[in-house]
Amino acid sequence: KPKPKPKPKPKPNPNLGLGLRYAAMAAQLEALKAQADAKLKAGDFAAAIAGYGQCVDGGGGAPALCNRSAAYLKAGQPEAALEDASAAAAEDPSYLFARFRAALALQALSRHTEAVFTLETLLRHPNASTFFSDKQKQLLFRSLKKAASALRKDQQQGRFDIATLVTLPRPPNCNNYTSAAVAVAMTPGAGRGLVAARDITEGELLFVERPHALVRARPGDDVERLYAELVKEMAKADPKKTALLTSGGDESTMAVPALADFAPASDENVDQLDAPTLRSIMEHNAFTFTPSESLGSDAEQAKGYGLWPFSAMLNHSCLPNASRVFLGDGSMLCRANRAIPEGTEIVWPYFNVFQPLVKRREESVKWGFTCACRRCEAQAAALEENAALREADAGFAASSGDSAAQRELVERIEAAVADPDPNPNPSPNPSPNPHPNPSADPKTAWVRSAYMSAYLDHSLRVLGAGADDAGAAETAFEALCAVDPSHPQVRVMCVVGMGADPGALWRDRCEHAHRVRYGSDLDGDSLERLMALTAEGVAKFSDGGEADMD
Repeated sequence: KPKPKPKPKPKPNPNLGLGLRYAAMAAQLEALKAQADAKLKAGDFAAAIAGYGQCVDGGGGAPALCNRSAAYLKAGQPEAALEDASAAAAEDPSYLFARFRAALALQALSRHTEAVFTLETLLRHPNASTFFSDKQKQLLFRSLKKAASALRKDQQQGRFDIATLVTLPRPPNCNNYTSAAVAVAMTPGAGRGLVAARDITEGELLFVERPHALVRARPGDDVERLYAELVKEMAKADPKKTALLTSGGDESTMAVPALADFAPASDENVDQLDAPTLRSIMEHNAFTFTPSESLGSDAEQAKGYGLWPFSAMLNHSCLPNASRVFLGDGSMLCRANRAIPEGTEIVWPYFNVFQPLVKRREESVKWGFTCACRRCEAQAAALEENAALREADAGFAASSGDSAAQRELVERIEAAVADPDPNPNPSPNPSPNPHPNPSADPKTAWVRSAYMSAYLDHSLRVLGAGADDAGAAETAFEALCAVDPSHPQVRVMCVVGMGADPGALWRDRCEHAHRVRYGSDLDGDSLERLMALTAEGVAKFSDGGEADMD
């Protein structure tokens, strides 16, 4: 009989050794972690950090980074804790505990706005309910409550992290705040308004107000539907606060409300106002709402209408000394855009004030008044006295959208306002003023600002092309700042100017413009973030088209 064939020897499994090696590594990592855990429990934070560091170096991944983050936090090193937690979240986005560790580090760094945002976002995550145990969820909620309490205390004292609130896609809800520098008073010829109770500095925060009622637009919405929805929302809001607002007529007969009247609603029962009264109050006091300061964001999709009772106390001026910023949660922040002496009325624009006098008067009539601010009176006098200026003014509308015509218009205005007796000995190398503020005689700048779209169309093209015509840019920039140094186009010009001239002048102007808009107390990091946001928006919309002043 033939001999049976020998059975083939089994081939070695290459994965078996690999599995054993992985098992050995896992056991080693677990042993290192146990030792580090013991050191952490014993309060030997340095040894715990070193032990968890060995786990990180050994391939422990996101969990090891989170453990070291906890040790850093215990050791009083929140910056290092945040760095490890952020690295863990980047390495494994599905490891949600990394975000929790980041929130704890942010809280320790007193970055309460970011901590609340991180925790709120984490709790809304679709996998949070299955990733965290019930005990961990309770810890998350306690941490959120603690962070929100700290944030509330900060904001009640006027400390708002504006850079974070502006840049976050869904910022935490703000708390109401009113500076002691602001008072409600009866103003000459304008009814009730806000005045400076003390000297106010440029960029100072005056108040923050959450919306009393707010509706957001949907694609295809018409204004009338939004108005009707807003009236319905007003019917649900505190009627006592709604009744503080004018529904038309003579405001001098209305009582001047105290600041306490604008506080959150109490349990007091007050009869609701009827629908026609609510509609009239809405028409006289509502604001168009567009969140996010980022030029080029998708904020237009969330545009809407709302009512902010305290904000509605401000009267209009074509020469504003205050500006507003809307946030994604609907809150409105108001800052001084220039120094405001004690007793001076605080005013802001109701409409685009960078247009000819006749257009501004048409707009103000829609609001039931005719603006008689210093700028309007000065421009009216200039038009009456200067025939060449009247002719240029009449040609403004026809020049819209035509760069050559706008350039010609600017030349005609410059000829009309030219000094008949110029300085016979001008400086050979005049130095541009880093922060133009022609307070000595601003009337010429006010005249130019009425035709700002034409001035900007030319000056932005000049800056963007790097053309040697600094005078055009200086003239437009001076006119902008003379009327509203917080206007978005000021920051646009600064960013374009920085691209054309890497020197210190436009950089300095850009920093100053952002401090006026967002606060003189901005730290360096916040300032850089906001300037980058502006630059991003300018890049998205730098199509060389006509400047938009709305």
